[in-house]
Amino acid sequence: MNISVQHSQGNYDFWERYVDMSRVVYRCKVSGDVKLREGCEFVFGGDSVDRGPGDLRVQRELVGLYAHT
Repeated sequence: MNISVQHSQGNYDFWERYVDMSRVVYRCKVSGDVKLREGCEFVFGGDSVDRGPGDLRVQRELVGLYAHT
């Protein structure tokens, strides 16, 4: 099992880079949604709305990730 803890500071570009390189979450090529890989756990460390641009987009994707698990 892989566990990932993420802290994006509300920066969508950072979040996108994280999703691209993660072994725990991935972006579905069909729907564009962020999804959890089988056998993995994702822990969000906070500050999804903080300093960075794109905080609402990060929030939407985190809620979507939670809704699909």
